[in-house]
Amino acid sequence: MSDTQQLPLSVQPVISYPREAQVGKTYLMTIDLQPSGDGKWLYEEEEYPIYCMLDTSPLFSSKPVGEPAVVLHRFGGSYGAAKFLLTAAQEEMEGEIRVTLVNAWGVPVKVLNLVDLQVKQELTRLPNNKVAEFEIQQEQDNKIDINSLVKELRQKVKSSIQEHCGTMQVLDMTQPIELNHIYTNVNILEKITGRRRKEIAELLQECNSADFERFGLGKIAEKRVSGLKAVEKYTKLMILGKPGAGKTTFLKYVAMQCIAGNFQAERVPVFVTLYDFAEARNKPGLLEYICQQLSNAGAETQNFASMQEVITHGRTLILLDGLDEVREEDSKRVLNEIRDFSDEYRDSHFVIACRIAAQEYTFDKFTEVELADFDNEQIATFANNWFKDKAIKPEIFLERIQYNRRVTELARDPLWLTLLCLVFEESGDFPANRSELYKEGLDALLKKWDAKRGIERHQIYKKLSVQRKEDLLSKIALTTFVQGDYFFKQRVVEQYIADYLRTLPDVNSDLKALELDSEKVLQSIEAQHGLLVERAKGIYSFHHLAFHEYFTAREIIVGKQSSDEALQNLVSHITKARWREVFLLAVGMLPSADRLLLLMKQQIDMLVASDNRLQQFLEWVSQKSASVEVPFKSVAVRALYFHFELDRAHNTVSARVSRVFKLAYTLDRAFAITPTFDLDHAFYNVLVLARALAPELVDASAFEADGSSDIAPELKQSLQELKGQLPDPYKDKERFNVWRKAQGQAWADRLKAVIIKYHGIGYDWQFDEQQKGLLKEYYDANNLLVDCLNSDCYVSQKVQQEIEDTLLLPLGEFSSSYTQFYEGLEEASEEIKQVIISNFGHLEFIVSADFNMDFDSDNIEEVRVDSVEIIDKLIVSADDWEPENHLVTFELKVNISYTANISYESLESAIFDKEDQLYYNTEFIKEEVHQQVIRLVEVELIFFRDSSYNLCFGEIDYIDFYSKNSKEPILIEPESLENEYH
Repeated sequence: MSDTQQLPLSVQPVISYPREAQVGKTYLMTIDLQPSGDGKWLYEEEEYPIYCMLDTSPLFSSKPVGEPAVVLHRFGGSYGAAKFLLTAAQEEMEGEIRVTLVNAWGVPVKVLNLVDLQVKQELTRLPNNKVAEFEIQQEQDNKIDINSLVKELRQKVKSSIQEHCGTMQVLDMTQPIELNHIYTNVNILEKITGRRRKEIAELLQECNSADFERFGLGKIAEKRVSGLKAVEKYTKLMILGKPGAGKTTFLKYVAMQCIAGNFQAERVPVFVTLYDFAEARNKPGLLEYICQQLSNAGAETQNFASMQEVITHGRTLILLDGLDEVREEDSKRVLNEIRDFSDEYRDSHFVIACRIAAQEYTFDKFTEVELADFDNEQIATFANNWFKDKAIKPEIFLERIQYNRRVTELARDPLWLTLLCLVFEESGDFPANRSELYKEGLDALLKKWDAKRGIERHQIYKKLSVQRKEDLLSKIALTTFVQGDYFFKQRVVEQYIADYLRTLPDVNSDLKALELDSEKVLQSIEAQHGLLVERAKGIYSFHHLAFHEYFTAREIIVGKQSSDEALQNLVSHITKARWREVFLLAVGMLPSADRLLLLMKQQIDMLVASDNRLQQFLEWVSQKSASVEVPFKSVAVRALYFHFELDRAHNTVSARVSRVFKLAYTLDRAFAITPTFDLDHAFYNVLVLARALAPELVDASAFEADGSSDIAPELKQSLQELKGQLPDPYKDKERFNVWRKAQGQAWADRLKAVIIKYHGIGYDWQFDEQQKGLLKEYYDANNLLVDCLNSDCYVSQKVQQEIEDTLLLPLGEFSSSYTQFYEGLEEASEEIKQVIISNFGHLEFIVSADFNMDFDSDNIEEVRVDSVEIIDKLIVSADDWEPENHLVTFELKVNISYTANISYESLESAIFDKEDQLYYNTEFIKEEVHQQVIRLVEVELIFFRDSSYNLCFGEIDYIDFYSKNSKEPILIEPESLENEYH
């Protein structure tokens, strides 16, 4: 406050006003100021305005005529009186007019009471004149020097105020902390957010839900003003705020500033903790209690009268803290005390602090405002104060909270910001398992916040244990979160509460009683913990999105006991960004996250399982990463090249490769950018620019790669040749544009072919929009899975290794390459059959023998194949001796139908003699035998890649009839041998 603001008013008011007025008539009132004393000008300014504020109700209604101010000038006197039109009431009454003179800074400097005024039906005096003029001299009280009294009492209470208000007991800290070590200037919302009349759609629009990562339920768009300015502006102020919003801290700060002479130095600060006042022995009145405090501060008994005199003269700043903390049985008495006290000593300034939604407290002529959440600047100020002169630097803390949006939003709440500072100071970081951080803070709200101060709350809510409160909040959270309801109407949430209460033992099941109880429980949740808050009239939400997510995860893991159905339902949301935090919290709550993590992996893989093109792409990612010789985990290299291609699919050019290696670094902390990665990154940018037919940009930014020492000589030569074909766009832009139109596309295609040939990147995947979307969902979901693995959850080494080993890989034999191998086999099948037909006759055959008769190949005149059918096929191996070429070995089971022409002598009859000798009678036979045989055939096919990375059948490399079969010859059985004669 400047010296000018504190100068005394050395003027004498001259006021003209009606002491008697006729019902309904209008009168002129004037207020002028004349210099008093020695007339010496005490102000720096040439002119000094004094504003006139009237309180004429209920006798008159008033309206200023022009500016309601008197402007004094340094040469004596004013520029004229302030004028007001007063219109008398419509009925007879008596009363007074209060005139408050206020300086340019809004500080009242004088209050004048014009008493014994009357409004009558008929006037008894001054019948011909509606205005009576008289002078009011400045008050001269010879008995009391009020300024000296204020000065004396300020000195008496100074040590008490400093002791009581100079420190804060914070959460679990064993020692109180200096107020100036944590205090941050607060802002005030002059409109109570919970009393706005808005629809849910409007609230969603305010929260910018289209960009879910920026969705912050704590953000309020209302105009903010400084807390001290609000106290200065309103003589009677009710400050409302959520639990932990900083109400007590602010009131203590106001008291400290006042006693230090930095704020309203002309007043005596009085700080009253209303819970202590309510619990005081013998139930004293508020004035008596204040005087008792003065006695405790060491003042003599005669100072009690002095304090009352100061209060009567309006020279006190009464700070009443914690109205909501008063017990129910004391509430009515305390409210009446405050009302009577503020009415009797109306000239004093009052500030009351109370939790929002505690009760519908109403005090005449009190203005209600709400403490706003911290903005980024206030968070930074708090952190700088907290970590001042400590080992941990505030910059590191601020950097870490900015790293996570949910933590940033929590930090806007002073209580949570304090908790975050305590946790960070202890370990130098936040827990990787975020659920532990949230649990600690929620324990502070649900268990410790009131208990530490011995505060008791509503009976109906007290009956619920902490676990049941958490269970209730969890059920509300999951139900609303699944439906996407971040805001919900009061009657809806009360129904959820009633449904839960109905399941508890010893609960009144009467419908009307349940409705009343559910309403009280909702009010208690908001007033006591601030976990649910009223965003607009009759519309609620969780205070922070983080709370909504935490209790949603808790219901899945604790409420539903991690059942298979609950986990399956959870993983069905794997691609939805708004469920990301729920996954991270859920894995952190589980005693073992193995099951959930494997379900997540399975769900992610199924996203692209049925798309052959995407499976083909994943195979390329695997092969490309395997071809790069670097000392990093394969999965990290896969992640890098996946991201490269994802950027290219969306025509994104990134200036630095480090922007795209976040997931790779998460998977392998040793991961670093190598010359190979840098070179491939440059080529990716070349490809994006070439596709956009912007080769002039390619020339400027990417052909610098041809000077790299890591580049192959053949590639360097090809790039130099392409660079030589490129006209200079800066020398002759018109010629360049003609060239680009005629040859730009062909040049870009040649460039792409060169990069594919030498670096194996740049294939034309021809993804449609749906595939691009799937690819992005797949990548983001894998990112989430990796974040869950690294969230300090409990996961076995086996499962973690299994997930990392198979991350970003195609699905084994169901991969697109295997599909294309089988397609290539189908394409080659006729050629394979022809080879089998032409080679089948060269196999070894033998005619079946009977009665010890010898048959050999001489009996076989001809074998010809009638048909070949491939009845089964299996890929034995697939070798890629080059990225673009594959040698694939198949094992085929073939059914061969053939005809064999044979000749032999057939037994006609057999006669036995006495010596048991056998005589033969034979016949020469020629026969055509039709048979089938199943053989295993090994076939090797060569495949190559085209420019779109499709696998195409090239040629048959090898067919083997022998290695997979018995060495025995093929047996031909003539039909004539089926009949035996003896």
